[in-house]
Amino acid sequence: MLFKSIERIKEALPELVHFVMFYDDGTIFQTTFEQPVNIPQLGENLSECLQHIQNLFKLTNLKSTPYKRLIYETADLVFIILKLGERSNLALFFQKGEEKPKISAIRRYLDRIEELIDTDKLSLERHTLGELKAELNKFQQKVEANLQQIAQKKQEISNLDQEIQRIEGKIEAKQKELKFSDVIQEEIEKNIERQKEELQKCMEKKVKKELKREIKEDKKGLKVLEKSLSKEEKEIQKMKSNIKTIEQEKANILCNINAILEENKKIQQKISEKSAEISALEEKINKMEKEKFERKLLT
Repeated sequence: MLFKSIERIKEALPELVHFVMFYDDGTIFQTTFEQPVNIPQLGENLSECLQHIQNLFKLTNLKSTPYKRLIYETADLVFIILKLGERSNLALFFQKGEEKPKISAIRRYLDRIEELIDTDKLSLERHTLGELKAELNKFQQKVEANLQQIAQKKQEISNLDQEIQRIEGKIEAKQKELKFSDVIQEEIEKNIERQKEELQKCMEKKVKKELKREIKEDKKGLKVLEKSLSKEEKEIQKMKSNIKTIEQEKANILCNINAILEENKKIQQKISEKSAEISALEEKINKMEKEKFERKLLT
């Protein structure tokens, strides 16, 4: 569509050697330039040209409405950038022939060029609208994916909480066992002391021998019990350490959730801006369609 307009321009202006259609961000969507010309770099430089002009007005505190055209002339070339749509531009490169036409001759064609292009502006704006809606949909999908990720991470936290409860239950059970074992240990120690006292008082050889055997057995049992208590305490410490590790894992997940929420906040802002941009462009397209319809009625 726009290419047909360019073809018509080339017929009217044989001096036209190249053209570039590009968005404000430097993305080129149609051009006659080919390799070895660096097309992405070309788009970036064209975008910078417009940005430099805008910066110039800002620097000088001169108020200006959005540009309509930019003209640059050398001894053998004329370079023109025209505003197309909301975010699109057309760069034209003219080669001066032997007659060396003046810039005024080129200017005479500008209104005609803009008139030819104007017929395709509606198509371009519709194309831009489609791209904006695609970008909006991409942002919305990202938000949805982030929400699903947050739900998954919250489930992970819930699972970790359950694991902590399970470990704490085991710790509580073992601590009860330790208290019971402490009572048994205390009883064994008291029994050993009592047996020692009896041994000192006892005069019979046979009874003494039996008391010594009992003391020996009790001491042996006490050592086994102490060893078991030590093992249980180590297990409890290990479980407490596991709880700390899980708590740290929970903290990391919560940190990730907060980061995702912050990202969603920024995306929501972009969605709001993009929605406003779409709404404004839809309004503009409706106005252009109305004007086009009214022009048809007049012809």
